[in-house]
Amino acid sequence: MNLAKHATVRDLRDATARVIAGATDEAARDKRIHNSRFLKSWRDPDGAFIIKGRMTVANGALVMAALKPIQDEIFKAARKSGAHERPEAYAADALMAICEKATTNQSSESGGKASRSNAVINIRVDIDALKRGHTENGEVCEIAGVGPIPVATATEYLGEAFLKLLVLDGVDIRTVAHMGRAIPAPLRTALEERDRVCQVPTCDMSIGLEIDHIKPFAEGGAASLENLVRLCKRHHLQKTHDGYRLKRIAAETAESEGAREARWDWRAPPDLRNTG
Repeated sequence: MNLAKHATVRDLRDATARVIAGATDEAARDKRIHNSRFLKSWRDPDGAFIIKGRMTVANGALVMAALKPIQDEIFKAARKSGAHERPEAYAADALMAICEKATTNQSSESGGKASRSNAVINIRVDIDALKRGHTENGEVCEIAGVGPIPVATATEYLGEAFLKLLVLDGVDIRTVAHMGRAIPAPLRTALEERDRVCQVPTCDMSIGLEIDHIKPFAEGGAASLENLVRLCKRHHLQKTHDGYRLKRIAAETAESEGAREARWDWRAPPDLRNTG
């Protein structure tokens, strides 16, 4: 093929894609790609946040169309100031600008200040580190579920209207400060920090958790940290309607970060137990 003699790598890649597209059913191919779509995130050994995704070309075009004008604005502003960075850096800045805009509610009628809407960030920080301004060995300052951040960054977020701040001493929650929420929110915040996964043993579901009274509310169970637990929907339904029960079998002081503070025995109703 003569194209390979004078074409760029991108030209060759595009030509290959056209050949593949012409040889396959386009609707089936598009559906297959859509079904395999994903967006993953993780932290690399250096502590950086990495994202990787896969989607259809049409959806990818929407992403790039949203990024391109903002990326161009950032590039022009940087060029005027004499800064020179890689295009990929400006694309990352554009993505951040879109995210910030999506989570900011502008008060257009009264010209009020911008405020956070539904974006909620859980920051876990040792109280000594917060007072000192930086962490020392063994101390925590992190966005829960994402990774470590500088104490200075955590301090910057303290002014956001819907920030949940979890001030820790070791792994024990000593203070729950919650800005911009109703009265029950501090208790909910403490539960979310303590019960990051369903508390039924061996269940690691972390999405869509529901709050349950260990001693039912109808039986006088208090809405307290000791009497509340987060369960996945399936186990919550089993406990509410099928006679399953959680029984505390130990109250331990967690020795490692992220360990559960309590251990539970998940007990089936008598008629479902194996009496052997």
